[in-house]
Amino acid sequence: MKEIMHTYGALIISAAILVGILALFSNVSYRAAAAFENKEILDDNMQNIAYDNYKNVHIPKLTPKPALYETSRDIIAGNLFCDTAESANILRIKAYTVLDESGNRKDECIKNSGMRLYFAKPGIYTVYLTVTMVNGMQLHSVTKVAVNQKI
Repeated sequence: MKEIMHTYGALIISAAILVGILALFSNVSYRAAAAFENKEILDDNMQNIAYDNYKNVHIPKLTPKPALYETSRDIIAGNLFCDTAESANILRIKAYTVLDESGNRKDECIKNSGMRLYFAKPGIYTVYLTVTMVNGMQLHSVTKVAVNQKI
C-alpha cells in the first residue's frame, strides 16, 4: 500500500494542482472576455431618438421686456420676458430670489412656488429666475422690475 501511495500519490497531487491551475485560468479568461465584449450602452428605455430630442432643443434668448414698468403689483414670472420663436421650448419660469433696491432679500414677494410675484411696495426689484426647458435643462436669468416706479 505504501508503494502504491508513493508511486501514484505524486501523480494524484500533481493532477489536483493542474486541475486547480486550469480552473484559475479559465475563470480569469472568462473575466477578461467579459471585460472586452461589446455592451449595449443605452438602456432599452433610452433610445438614441430621446437623446437627439434632448440635444436638439433650441435655447431661447431670454430678453427682458423693454422698459419693464409694471403698474400691477401681481406679476406672472413668465411675463417678464419677450416671446421669441423658441419660447415654445420653455416649460416653466420660476423666481427663486427677489432683492429690493438696497440689496435686501424680499423672498416674501414670491408666491405660488415662484410662478407669481406679488410686490407689497412700489420700487425697483431684482428678480433671479430659473427657466426650465421641455428637455429638463435649466437656465438662470436676472432681470429688474420697476413696480409703480420709473427706472
